[in-house]
Amino acid sequence: MSTERELILLCRVRIEQILNWGDSTLWTNSDFELLSDKIFEKTTIRLSISTLKRIWGKVKYDNSPTAATLNALANFLGYASWRDFESEQNKAAAVAKATASPVTGDQEGPASVESTPKRSNRVLVRALTMIALLAASAVVVLLLVKGRSPHRFDPKLAVFNLREISDDLPNSVVFEYDVSAYDADSAFIQQSWDPNRRERVSLEGKQHTSIYYQPGYFQAKLIVNDTIVKEDVVWVKTKGWRGIIEGEPVPIYVSEADIRVNNRLTYTSKLLREKTGSPVFNQRGATFQNVQDFGVSLNSFDFEASMRNTSTPEESICRRVVFTLLTTGGAIIMPISTKGCISELGVLTPDGFTSGKDNDLSAFGVDFDTMQKFKISLHDSVLTADLNDKVIFTKKSKNIGGKVVGIRIAFEGAGEVDYVRLNGQVID
Repeated sequence: MSTERELILLCRVRIEQILNWGDSTLWTNSDFELLSDKIFEKTTIRLSISTLKRIWGKVKYDNSPTAATLNALANFLGYASWRDFESEQNKAAAVAKATASPVTGDQEGPASVESTPKRSNRVLVRALTMIALLAASAVVVLLLVKGRSPHRFDPKLAVFNLREISDDLPNSVVFEYDVSAYDADSAFIQQSWDPNRRERVSLEGKQHTSIYYQPGYFQAKLIVNDTIVKEDVVWVKTKGWRGIIEGEPVPIYVSEADIRVNNRLTYTSKLLREKTGSPVFNQRGATFQNVQDFGVSLNSFDFEASMRNTSTPEESICRRVVFTLLTTGGAIIMPISTKGCISELGVLTPDGFTSGKDNDLSAFGVDFDTMQKFKISLHDSVLTADLNDKVIFTKKSKNIGGKVVGIRIAFEGAGEVDYVRLNGQVID
């Protein structure tokens, strides 16, 4: 049976074969970020860049990977779990060993003494097949080690700069780029982490413009074939709180006069019906967003909001409220909902995604008859969520550095916010 280390090395080779990015010892931080994105796209599990670097031996780490990490890698390769991946590799090794052996099960007993050309041919074919498989594997590994993949590109040869046109929403961005140094098949500019926000650009072109309807802190990417070669930050800010109702292809902007009711940020059911044309708000987010430099470090912070969802069950079945803290290193996302919908919830932290499908998130279920106080804190590398002064979630968090650059509160339906505080300061 293979050891865990051997299985991890085999898993790495299998993933490298799929990606075809060349020698993994030359992978950059951008490559590991793209791999994290690809794993998330396929499995909905987010593995951090540092975790992937540990798997690939870029960072010294003596402990074994967690079961969740191994399962995510196996899922990416199409297996239900790491145990299934392990089982298949051990079975394949056993079959290969049996096939390569000059004595097989059907040779036992007196009949095995008889040697015929037919049996000799079968043994020869098996032997040649094994040699061919080993040779093919050796060629693949050699190509990976030597880095001869045609999809490998030196980031230093690319040009990628950007310029924001406006200081308000929506905001267009002019990208200056140059990929003429590469022998490439295609080039793309991706607005953010979301691969759906990817636009193909000319290999001979020098400029491209994109429009950003939503505020946020985006890592724009220049991609050649399937490799990220350059990145830059697009920071689309707001002037205080903005009311934005989600929609495709464009959202709906709501005036400040419409969302300020009795000194609270408010979406009434009447307003949502007028703006959306529908009396039902399931799966539609009505958001309050404030994106700016709050001067708050991610190493230690306290976020607190008092709010409630005011929709009826007929207007919104689950009445979710989703809190998002945008950071320079990603996002922290925590939702609450009616108690019967906790199975559909999920928590995103810098260390990965916790799904309500295989974790008990019942503490995130609430009664919206009264105002709810929700708090997210990070101190001494421990991330904590409190609901009405009761701890409902805690997780050890790595030191990711950076700062808080945006707050987003999304209601599934109508809702109101009494106050928002960041490190004790009211965000108005």
